[in-house]
Amino acid sequence: MSDDRARPGEHEVRLKRIARPAYVVGAAILVALMVAAAFVAGMSIERPAASSDAAAAAAPAVTAQVEMRVVQEGLQVPGKVSAPESLDVKLADDGVLGSPAAGDGEGSAESEAGAVAGAEQTAEGAEGPMTDRNVITRMVAAEGDQLAAGDLLAEVSGRPVVAAPPGTPLYRDFELGLAGQDVLAIQQLLSDLGYMVDLDGILDADTMDTIMYWYAQLGYELPQGASGQRRLPWRELLPLPPGALTVVAPGTTGSVLSGDSPLLTVRRGAPVIEAIVDAGQVARFREAKSVFVGFEGKNIEAAVVSIGEMKTDDDTGVSGHTVTVACPSEIAERASEITTVSISTEKPEEASFAVPLTAIEEDDHSQFVILDDTKAERTGGTGTPGERVDVEVIVVSGGWAAIAENARLPEGARIRVG
Repeated sequence: MSDDRARPGEHEVRLKRIARPAYVVGAAILVALMVAAAFVAGMSIERPAASSDAAAAAAPAVTAQVEMRVVQEGLQVPGKVSAPESLDVKLADDGVLGSPAAGDGEGSAESEAGAVAGAEQTAEGAEGPMTDRNVITRMVAAEGDQLAAGDLLAEVSGRPVVAAPPGTPLYRDFELGLAGQDVLAIQQLLSDLGYMVDLDGILDADTMDTIMYWYAQLGYELPQGASGQRRLPWRELLPLPPGALTVVAPGTTGSVLSGDSPLLTVRRGAPVIEAIVDAGQVARFREAKSVFVGFEGKNIEAAVVSIGEMKTDDDTGVSGHTVTVACPSEIAERASEITTVSISTEKPEEASFAVPLTAIEEDDHSQFVILDDTKAERTGGTGTPGERVDVEVIVVSGGWAAIAENARLPEGARIRVG
């Protein structure tokens, strides 16, 4: 029988008791879980190439349609129709007040010749009753008329109102023997109208006779002054504003002109079309002798009037050159309602078959497009989805290419892009 007890002189070996055996078991379980998680994660990670292949397979193809559209090389920019300025033309000071009243000897020669003959001046040379207020008795200028110095504008209280050149100095009636710059201005007016007068600033008998003849051509006689001599009342002359003037709103017969009431309203200048172009675009307009203005489906040729220097708009901060284009008559007549147009440096072409430029591929043989193979039912042509179709490019502009008609590429056919 063996005796497990220690013999005398031998030391007994004992294992040290673990104080908390549950901790050891928990740690072992945790390590096992971490190893398992690492294994699962490793299995889920794909090779980079496999991931790229999957992404490529999942990415949808980018496609476009064959369209009918205008593609041209010329530059096209938006233009703004600038309406001309409107001005009210009013009688000076008191109008014709102070002139002899119509029917008292000095009105229209056509209707009052008899009255003139029967209304001789008194021995003292006094005239008959003066006009009390300014009433349009006959409107001569009509809407659309182009005004010029020497034109009979209207008859106010029986007396003529005649257009005078801008800046004519008027401050006294014109009588025989006067001299000055005002007389010279009247002589210049008569000369511009085709009458033979001396331009010396002296109102002599020849000048007065010419004035009387001019008034007779208008249908009126000059009134007589206190001295019994004929005179031209300065109030019957109405200096026009400078510039080309077109009547837009004539006065109405019977209207009383008082205060700020205008005799008529005019438009100064003609409408123009303006566009702002940048430094890269302005050269195209400098090269163009004419441009094409587009509105309401029409394209009208027009001249380039001017090209301004580079400037920055204080309000918008936009820099560019102002290109001014003559306004075609069809637009000028409707300048108040047509405000925006397009301006092209080349005559717009007819719409043609077109595809995005990025859809066109090229090799050593030709240029071509690829029919879309993801939506084959929409190709609409005779080609097979994914098939290469050669194309003939006519012109390229604005990211689009105009192509020749092709039976396999009808309008709406889908092609690959990029």
